[in-house]
Amino acid sequence: VAEGAGARDGGSAIEYELLFFIDDFGRAFYLEGTVRDRVYYALARRGFEIPYPTRSVLMQTAGDAEERRRSERSRLVGVLGGIDIVRPLPDDARAMLAERATTKVYGPGEAIVRKGDPSMELFIIERGVVGVEVSTGTGVAEVAQLDAGHCFGEMGLVTGEVRSATVRAKTQCHLVVIDHDAFHDMLAS
Repeated sequence: VAEGAGARDGGSAIEYELLFFIDDFGRAFYLEGTVRDRVYYALARRGFEIPYPTRSVLMQTAGDAEERRRSERSRLVGVLGGIDIVRPLPDDARAMLAERATTKVYGPGEAIVRKGDPSMELFIIERGVVGVEVSTGTGVAEVAQLDAGHCFGEMGLVTGEVRSATVRAKTQCHLVVIDHDAFHDMLAS
């Protein structure tokens, strides 16, 4: 346990230091906030929570946890049912995908996938707006915007080809993610 404010208060804490350089001092506060946002969203996607110096005692029955899991699965089955590539599947296949689906949150400006990256996941936009970007001779151009109910990455999920475009969050985005193994296991069953 590293010494930190939490450690002095009787809790425990780990402090990290992130160094970055700014060459536009007029935008220093904005850039510093942007860096903090990116770190927050990257940690959240990996399951880290930034704790607040509070203590909570949560009491729940096993039935409460099971009811939340059922509710989450039901919500994901509904999201999956709205996607063209998944809609024709029988209910049990959609339920299988929902069971293995994960959710990820991206902040505005973050690249969700980059052109040339391996394509092993299908992303379904539950909330938010993304921009699809391609390289042009003079830079980068946004060729499409996708919002809730749309998906991307389906071709790579099926064929395994690399990403053909960069997809960047324009707003805070809540995405349902189906990975290659889950999709192919569902097809095999």
